[in-house]
Amino acid sequence: MSRFLSDHIDEYCREKYSHSNWGYLNGYSKEDLSRAEHTIEGSIVFWENGMCEECDDDNPNWNNENDEYSYLCNKCKEEN
Repeated sequence: MSRFLSDHIDEYCREKYSHSNWGYLNGYSKEDLSRAEHTIEGSIVFWENGMCEECDDDNPNWNNENDEYSYLCNKCKEEN
């Protein structure tokens, strides 16, 4: 079964950053990039923190240690 390039990038991001919050550099303005810590590798932006799938918040209390493929911030985990 073939995989999309984004699947490989997701896997790399999860291994390196413990989340899959990344995007293509050309999709962000300088203002977007100035709002949060990130690393640029080639044409890809890897955000330092994961993004909550429920509220799209980049929560400073992010904790994904025990929930490898569930990307919810602590606030949304408590609400669910």
